[in-house]
Amino acid sequence: MGEIKINVRNLENNINNLKKLLETCADVDVSEEEMLGGGRSIEAIHSVDQSYSVLKESLITLITNSIGFFDNVKASLKDADDRIASNM
Repeated sequence: MGEIKINVRNLENNINNLKKLLETCADVDVSEEEMLGGGRSIEAIHSVDQSYSVLKESLITLITNSIGFFDNVKASLKDADDRIASNM
């Protein structure tokens, strides 16, 4: 089995970047605008508003899951290094 080289500092920096991105996304307001009328244009605008709302929630889920995954990778790397060091 070959050696896997991972720069832990780089991994930590990118996890922090994802956390900043998550904060930025959470601060974006995609609430539906209140518009009067019932024409097709208004319906289309409401549809776009709803799509952006779903997109925001999906992006937040993706970023949150990515942060969790990379935190687990970092923890596994630390555990593996500790086990190897204790066996030497």
